Amino acid sequence: MTGDIANKGLESEYKIFYEQFLYPLQELLGDDIDERTFSVPGNHDVNRNVTPGFSSDKFLNLQNYYFDVSDNGKELRAQVTGRFEAYCKNDSTQNFGEWITAEEGAYYFVDEQRELGIIGINTAWLCEGDEDKNKLSPGKHLVEKALKNIKDCKIKVVLGHHPLDWFAVEHKRQIEALFGKNNVIYLHGHLHDNWITPQFGSGQPFLAIQSGAAFQAREDDVYKNGLLWAKINLEKEIISLQPRSWNKNHQDWSLAIAFPEINRKNDFWHFDLPGRGNTVLAPVAAPLEVPGGWSIKNAQDLLKYKQPLEASLAIRYFDGAIPSWHIAASSSIPKRKIVFKIADYFIGQHKSNNSIIVALIGAGCEGKSTAILQSAFHIVTNSDNWLVLRRGVETNPLVPEQIIPLLLPNFNWLILIDDAENLIDSIVQLVKRLPPANRGRVHFLLASRDSDWQASNNQSLSSIGCTFYFERLSGLQQEDAQEIVKCWRRYGDEGLGELKETKQEDQVSSLLNASKRDINYHGSAFFGALLTVRYGNDLKLHAAKMMERLSKRIIPTSGRTLLDAISYISAMDAAGFSFLSRSVLAYALNCPEPLLRKYVLQPLGEEAAATTSSDYVYTRHPIIAQTVLSVLTDNMGEETDVIYIDLVNAALSLYKQDYVLDLASWRYKIADAFADLGRKGLALSIVNTVRDNEPNNAKIFTKVLHIYRRAQLVEKACEMFEKYLDNLTQEVDRRLFEEWAITERMAGNYANSAMVSLLSFSDQLAYPHRLDGISDKFQSLGYCLKSLYFITRIQCTRELAVIVCLFGMKCSRDAEQTAEFEKNITELDIDHTSYSLNIDKFIERMYDVGIIAHEYITSVFVKDYLDRFDALTFIKLKASLKLIVEAPTGANYLLR
Repeated sequence: MTGDIANKGLESEYKIFYEQFLYPLQELLGDDIDERTFSVPGNHDVNRNVTPGFSSDKFLNLQNYYFDVSDNGKELRAQVTGRFEAYCKNDSTQNFGEWITAEEGAYYFVDEQRELGIIGINTAWLCEGDEDKNKLSPGKHLVEKALKNIKDCKIKVVLGHHPLDWFAVEHKRQIEALFGKNNVIYLHGHLHDNWITPQFGSGQPFLAIQSGAAFQAREDDVYKNGLLWAKINLEKEIISLQPRSWNKNHQDWSLAIAFPEINRKNDFWHFDLPGRGNTVLAPVAAPLEVPGGWSIKNAQDLLKYKQPLEASLAIRYFDGAIPSWHIAASSSIPKRKIVFKIADYFIGQHKSNNSIIVALIGAGCEGKSTAILQSAFHIVTNSDNWLVLRRGVETNPLVPEQIIPLLLPNFNWLILIDDAENLIDSIVQLVKRLPPANRGRVHFLLASRDSDWQASNNQSLSSIGCTFYFERLSGLQQEDAQEIVKCWRRYGDEGLGELKETKQEDQVSSLLNASKRDINYHGSAFFGALLTVRYGNDLKLHAAKMMERLSKRIIPTSGRTLLDAISYISAMDAAGFSFLSRSVLAYALNCPEPLLRKYVLQPLGEEAAATTSSDYVYTRHPIIAQTVLSVLTDNMGEETDVIYIDLVNAALSLYKQDYVLDLASWRYKIADAFADLGRKGLALSIVNTVRDNEPNNAKIFTKVLHIYRRAQLVEKACEMFEKYLDNLTQEVDRRLFEEWAITERMAGNYANSAMVSLLSFSDQLAYPHRLDGISDKFQSLGYCLKSLYFITRIQCTRELAVIVCLFGMKCSRDAEQTAEFEKNITELDIDHTSYSLNIDKFIERMYDVGIIAHEYITSVFVKDYLDRFDALTFIKLKASLKLIVEAPTGANYLLR
């Protein structure tokens, strides 16, 4: 018996089990079967009221001694053995549960001929709750010692409760190696279904056989009572399995179809004993192991979820919690029309010889994740012989070499991928490498935000011989809205929320109207409408309660809270910045990126607060972002500006160690955006944070000066030129000089501005610019030269000002600007008809002005350049001026 004998590890439960089931069964079987009855505990045999504060982390550290076969190990395990007291006390099999508290921590049995050896292990030592997967271990040293006791037996059977993929990764690898070296048959339960998995450990085979559960469900439940009958033929070296499940219609144990037909003969499925041959299911060189973050479900698995949702889960989903199979497949959650459209397409097309690829595209929070889960459920449960392979962790890769061996050709496969934009190339490679037996049997259902999809290489999917099309999910249909409101009504006032105040006949139209408003404001029509109609004016109160809960949830790695996390995410979303990456958020929270999903993103998703793509993090909807910021400022008195400074600092600090997505946005876009909004103080704080992180970057220095100029702090900007320009280690380019010239002009330093502008034309500066903007540059230069002439009354300055204005008029495409050029020429009081677009005269007067302007310059840095002005060349400028002369008025040019 492989565990879960009780439900909550209570003595009364064991009494019922032994008296009403096991003892009568043993009496029927006879033949001293009580001496050959074995059991191990499962997670339901743990009394969790004992040591409720227990944590598995210390036990899983391989450097610790908790699983040693020693007195010390026994004493250390005493922290958890008390949780099995009722199991041990009531175990009436031949081991009487004493092994749980013994030094060995396992037991073994060997028959007299040493043909059969059995060991029992406890996979439930570390069980805590519903999130035990990848956190368990029976203890490698305990398993190793037990296996040594049966090493000479022909057949080695290991009894445990949990599948191997529930073990912690490092422990799993070591125990798989032990199982492989001993060619064991591992019998386990836990998942209430019959299944066999040939596996490999240390390059050698073993079998993992999973049995269904007995008497754990009513006849009308989706869970079915099941059993697995097995027999071994030592002469033929095969194990034969017969799975059965309870048939409520016939009131008997019917044969269940649980294993591949290729292994079936009559009513049994036959497999080679591990190490005796090549089991049909087993690959020759590698184990069939589902990669981390992926899972396989069949119709029976999915039908277990088709049951009503308890109210708390349903309300959380209505509030925006990220859907799971448990939610999406529930009979409580309505299916939108798009679900049946997609499912019918697959069912109608899959008999062709091509793979089908369907992509569901839409705005964030439009319901794509729920729709593809429901479509997959409908396909697999309404068609024969389908399995679904789903990526459940959006950052996990698709490696064809790992996936293809899983795709047994006697099934139709639906590969389900949300946030699929980052896996396009991998999908293409997988399709190209499919064996002939899989052609037309492997299909894909993808989902992606429309912006991410457009930025991806999605065009390649239509060029690999597949049937490919995409659906766009946008807006809310009348029929869908009716089903959604009907669903809310089933959960009463809590389900309807504020909509309960609306007349019943008007509730659907209220939802539809809200969806139309939301698509106009936010580009999506679904989740925002749900929030608006269900919470209305109480949305802020709802957010405040959520934020209070989040403030109490500590991120273990840093001491920060989930409130800090949602504040960061909301600030970015509310400002329209869609480039907060996982890595930057992790760095800002001092949380290692591999743990970000576990400690931050998953809990926020459960709170319906945040969601992710493969690279970025967002709030579930802009309304949430705006409401969170409102609560932070209005209710909590927080200064939210510091959030942006923290995040910019995090991004640029991370850049010193690692690659950062959208680095240019962190450097420039945020400061520009707040400057556009007139939030000059915040823009200046951000741009100075950027400069502090990269003080020698000329491009960043240019942006700093630009923001200071826009904030009307031109004198401060001019001072910064003098103070920091010599510190720049990167090449000083044309853009910096252009920014400098504008700043000096705004400060009234016309000589400085004119000369810096002239310097910016030189060949010695890098970075080309479009000459369709040269008229603006000529306009500023002409004004400064005119002003300098009025100060100096030097003729060459006057002449150059006129020539510059004439060239500006030639290339300008703006009537007001042309009038400005004409005004300057008029004010200079000179007969410009004697001047032509003379390029040589332009260059000659530039050098003249450069010589005479020296005494009027206030910038030490400009004076230093003017001392070398005659060494500067303007070949590229001359070539471009020639283009201006020869081209039509108002044309575009490139200064090369």
